[in-house]
Amino acid sequence: MSPAAPDVLSAFRRSEQAYHAQLTAPQPIAAGMAFCAAAFPHLPDANQIRDVLLFDATMADAYAGVEAHFSARQRCCLRWTLSSEQPAEPVERHLAALGWVRREQAVFGLSHWPSLDELRAAHEAELRILPARAMRKAHRQSWLDDVEAAADADLRAELADAANERLDDANLDGFVAVIGGETAGRVGLLEVGDICRVQDLYVCPASRGRGVATALLRHALQLAYRLRPRIAIASGWITKTGVSSDRESDGVGASRRVLQRFGFVEAGRLTSWERSGVH
Repeated sequence: MSPAAPDVLSAFRRSEQAYHAQLTAPQPIAAGMAFCAAAFPHLPDANQIRDVLLFDATMADAYAGVEAHFSARQRCCLRWTLSSEQPAEPVERHLAALGWVRREQAVFGLSHWPSLDELRAAHEAELRILPARAMRKAHRQSWLDDVEAAADADLRAELADAANERLDDANLDGFVAVIGGETAGRVGLLEVGDICRVQDLYVCPASRGRGVATALLRHALQLAYRLRPRIAIASGWITKTGVSSDRESDGVGASRRVLQRFGFVEAGRLTSWERSGVH
């Protein structure tokens, strides 16, 4: 039976806390949970305010408090994400007036487990899928090549360093696809209690059209199947570098279509706001 949309969204929010805590421990402040990482000053994942709930505060006061918190640590808040109970309108109105950019993230829940035959299906003989912890250089290279994650090369380098640091989390299993000795793609599987989350599914442009995304997702789901979580989830940004992810040429859109072929159904979308110029 397909999980209810509220359950999927709640599970995703719970997994987000664990995902972002891989880089820095959250600190509760008046407006929400602040994540501030000195090692990754340009990453929204590492410098953000989440679970924003204003209570009786005005948005202007909340914004000033968040800016002061980050400034005191010589950092800059790069992303705002609301609590499920917080109305978006006052936050969006204030942030939009300051030039912040609205972004949407599609959240998917696995409606049913693929058959064992589908999970066992063979892939191209030349394609190998290896643990990312043993292939950190290749894993890092997949992020350096990922212009859909960030257009700026320096920001991609920071993303790559952060991605390799995440591999130190025992609850995250990363995998790298290799064809002929060249990095072809990557995927991650994060376990948070009874939740399994597929993340960072990406195929390098030179390897697209060879079944790499299908093989990576199948490999991640094989592991998830053994863990037997209560719920399996995934997500994908709706826009990257200003391009609709529904375009055939867009790797983000291709990843979403592979998720859907394996039984992931969109349960809803979560909205964040990022400081202008981040990407």
